[in-house]
Amino acid sequence: MNDISIFLGANTSGGFYSLYEEAIAALDPRRLYVIKGSAGCGKSGFMRRVAERAGSLGEEVVRVLCSGDPDSLDGVILPRRGLAVFDGTAPHVLEPTLTGEKGFYIDLSRFYTHPAKNLLPLTEEYKEHYRRAYLYLSAAGSLRAASLCPADAAEAIRRRAVSLGERSLRREKAAGPSKRIFTDAFTCKGTVSLPETLRAITPKLVALTGGRARSEVFFRALREVADARGQETVICPDPLDPDRIAHLLLPGAGFGITTGVGDRKIHLEKLGSSDEAEKVEEREAAQLRESLLHKAEQELRRAKGAHDRLEAAVNPCIDFAGVSRTAEEFLEKLFG
Repeated sequence: MNDISIFLGANTSGGFYSLYEEAIAALDPRRLYVIKGSAGCGKSGFMRRVAERAGSLGEEVVRVLCSGDPDSLDGVILPRRGLAVFDGTAPHVLEPTLTGEKGFYIDLSRFYTHPAKNLLPLTEEYKEHYRRAYLYLSAAGSLRAASLCPADAAEAIRRRAVSLGERSLRREKAAGPSKRIFTDAFTCKGTVSLPETLRAITPKLVALTGGRARSEVFFRALREVADARGQETVICPDPLDPDRIAHLLLPGAGFGITTGVGDRKIHLEKLGSSDEAEKVEEREAAQLRESLLHKAEQELRRAKGAHDRLEAAVNPCIDFAGVSRTAEEFLEKLFG
C-alpha cells in the first residue's frame, strides 16, 4: 500500500461532507502543515511535489483527491511519519490546533506580485453552480432514502451477515482501530471510484447485489460482529449519503464487502420476499436518480469551468519561481 488515493470530502445530498478532521486526529499534530492561498496560486502543485518526492524515496503516500475536481490534490498524508500537508481553504477549512507547536501554516498568498482583478463575478458564478448542484443531489438523495427492505428479507440478510462474520472474523484481545475514508465521490466527472484503493487495503472483495436498502442491513449486521470481535474496520461511506456504507473493509481478515465489483457475489435479492412491484419501483426510482445526478454533474462541470477561469485570472499575478523555491526548501526540511 505504498501509494494510494482517497477522498476526505464528498458532495452529498446534504451538501459538502468532510472527513478531514477525523483524518487529522490520527496524525501527529506537530507534523500538520496547512496551505493557505487563493485558487491558482499553486497549492495543488505544491502538494503534488511532496507526494512525488516521498514516493521516490519509498515512503507510503496517501493522496487526497479533490471531490470537485479529482485531477487536483487537496492533501498528501505520509502515514509512517504521521505527517500531512492539506489545502486548508473552503470548503474544508483547516487550522492548526496550536500554530508553531501543533501545526504550521504554509502561506502561498505572499507570492502575489500584484493584485488580481475581476475575481468576484467568477467566484459568485462558481458558488452558484455548486448551489444548484446540491439542489439536484438533495433530490436524488431523497429518492434513494425512500428505498425499503421487506422485514422478512432484512432478517434473512442479517442472519447471512452474522454467519459470515462469525466464520471469518477471529476475536482480538484489544479493539481494532476504525476509520472512515471515501473511495467514491460525485465530481465534475460524475461518480469517480477508486477500486485500486479498496484492493490495496483488502486484496479480496465480496460484492453485494440487491440494492442499497438490502446492502445496508448486511453492512450494519457485519459491522456489529466485527466490532464485537475487536476487528479493525475501514468504512467507506456512500458518496451521496455518508450515513450509509458503500464498502466495509476488514484488513485483519484480509477481505472487504463492497457494493462495487468483487471476486464473488452475495445475492441479497434472493433472501426473503421480493415482489415485482418492489422491483418496478426500484427501477423507476433509479431512472429518476440518474436524471437528477446527470443535472448535478452538469452543474459541477460548469463550476469547474468557472474555477478554471478564476485560476487563469490569478496565475499572471503569482511569482511561481518563489513558490517553487519554497517547495524545494520544504522538501529539504522534510527529507534532507
